[in-house]
Amino acid sequence: MHTLLLHVFKQLEQTQIRYCVIRGYEELETLDDRGDVDLLVAAEQMPELRVILSQLQFVRLPSWGHAPHQFYVAYDEATDRWLKLDIVTEVVYGKPIPTLATDLAAGCLARRQPRGETYVPAPEDELITLLLHCLLDKGAFAPHRLARVQALRHEVRDEALMNRLLRSVWAADMTWARLASLIDNESWSALLAEAAGIARRLKRGQRLAAVRRRVGSMVLRKPDRVAGALQPRSLTVALLAPDGGGKTTLATELARRFFLPSRYIYMGTNIEASTVGLPTTRWIQKKSRSGSKPLRLLTRGLRFPNNVAEQWYRYGASYYHMLRGRLVLFDRYVYDAPGGARKMSLKSRLRRWALVAIAPEPDLVVFLDAPGAVLYARKGEHSPAILEEQRQHYLGLQQHLPQMVVIDATNSADQVRRKVTSLIWQWYAKNLRGDKSPRPKRRAALGDR
Repeated sequence: MHTLLLHVFKQLEQTQIRYCVIRGYEELETLDDRGDVDLLVAAEQMPELRVILSQLQFVRLPSWGHAPHQFYVAYDEATDRWLKLDIVTEVVYGKPIPTLATDLAAGCLARRQPRGETYVPAPEDELITLLLHCLLDKGAFAPHRLARVQALRHEVRDEALMNRLLRSVWAADMTWARLASLIDNESWSALLAEAAGIARRLKRGQRLAAVRRRVGSMVLRKPDRVAGALQPRSLTVALLAPDGGGKTTLATELARRFFLPSRYIYMGTNIEASTVGLPTTRWIQKKSRSGSKPLRLLTRGLRFPNNVAEQWYRYGASYYHMLRGRLVLFDRYVYDAPGGARKMSLKSRLRRWALVAIAPEPDLVVFLDAPGAVLYARKGEHSPAILEEQRQHYLGLQQHLPQMVVIDATNSADQVRRKVTSLIWQWYAKNLRGDKSPRPKRRAALGDR
């Protein structure tokens, strides 16, 4: 079982928080990074639970319009695993928006039973809640759910309790004897046909509440698409390193494996590595080499303004992704130019000013540090002396960039990725709790070199 999940269960037990894995316990051993753990928790203990999850570096994901669900995610560097918790304090059903409330939560928690390192509902409660989940939320029986329903049917021991539960949520003519017969005969179509009657039964006495839930969720889900502009949940990360430091490999893997939506933006001049760019760039590069002499002169003159425009375009793309609440990974940045401004030509200083003017200040700057000799052995570009000079330039940026973190890039690519992933997630945990330390102004960070 997931190491971090076991730690969560241990903490909940020690703090005496009443909870249970409401469904899917049998799947915990094979849980992957995109699966989640469904927990039912006593409502009055949610504040205490939030404190515990915060201490364990869980981040509560903004989830407007998804009540009663609360989603928490954490990353475990040691095992390189993500863990998502889907926490509810009441048992509510409905598709696509849960609007059909029940009073099943109290009974599930009161009759919960220990299993392994955690707690699960009693068979009677689990069977009822699982059937309602299949009928009202999914409208179908997945194969693994069918197997669990059949197993629970034989674990039920309290017939009187089953009849009470059925009377509270099902149509009036449903009894445990009839339900057991339907399961034994694998009459899944007949069970699915019960969904409409159950929905009508649950709507009695809560029609206004159901409408309020539906409308409220629909209204809140619309702005959630651009909630990054309303509640900051994006992060910009600039990856720095001389050639051979592993920036591109790291950025590509982070974008592919990070739990939250992310975008990788290459900021260098290698057109083959470009991920976001202008269509004019490739044309200018081609014509400046193989066109007629007047065209070559023209396109060479266009290189400078096109380069500046392309970088602005990339910045614009980054702002768009930030508004959407995505992680933005910059491969290279305006910090890349070695040497002080006094050593630059007027053209280089003008270009630098144009790029700095609208560049977003990264929340986190990661420098992948390795000696010049190691970098040369990896890629064979430049010379160890030049690479070491670049390295010292980057190390010198620390006095201007308090958000800069130096990572030992002599480790394996996998170790580096794990460390950087953990650093990024620590930032999310801090920022989304609302205690993010103020950053220096962008001009001080970008313009003093």
